[in-house]
Amino acid sequence: MESAKRRKELSVRWMEAQKAAAREGVMPSASTLAASEKGLSRREYLTVRETEVVVRKQMLPRHNNHLNIIFGGDVLRWMLGVAQVTAKRFTGNTHMIVISMNRIDFRETIKPEHVVEMHARVVSVQNTTIEVEIEAFVDKTMDGRGIVTSHSGYFTVLNVDEIGFRRAIQVGLKHTDDDQDALRRCAKAIARRDFDERIEVSGDVKSDKFFLDGLPVQGS
Repeated sequence: MESAKRRKELSVRWMEAQKAAAREGVMPSASTLAASEKGLSRREYLTVRETEVVVRKQMLPRHNNHLNIIFGGDVLRWMLGVAQVTAKRFTGNTHMIVISMNRIDFRETIKPEHVVEMHARVVSVQNTTIEVEIEAFVDKTMDGRGIVTSHSGYFTVLNVDEIGFRRAIQVGLKHTDDDQDALRRCAKAIARRDFDERIEVSGDVKSDKFFLDGLPVQGS
């Protein structure tokens, strides 16, 4: 019971940190975000917009459960695949491994007639890992609601070589002050990373981050 209460408190703190990071007037400038990559060797730089990948999926009969909606696990599998594709496209490396997921939100049900459109983008680049943000949308115009966000989440992807050793990422993010949306997304990514690091140092319960294979992520 105490653990559940603590996790709820951490969830509230996490949401507050995300809102604070994206608040007008306190958002970091492009030069400040660029400074966060100081000391990391990069071959080239791409804007957040240039990293975007859009994938459309429609459920098949095998995805259908007894409620006539898609299994949540199938949507998650789609998102994992899109995260890998985005990471491979960004780094130019086919050896990319999704090692953790954070804040996977299931907001809407998906029915057989729906087409899911997933938008993925790189929002943070460390030495050997990147964070991919994914938002999934579904058209519910027939319900009078228009296009709504159905699922979202953040995926940490590790860059490795042919035999599985960590490899430094040679591509970085290019920040410009005229793209406020990208700055906001990257600022929130930094806030997520800082939040997780503070929680680990304090020994508190982890936030909603799920490690797929137990590999360490922070500082990588």
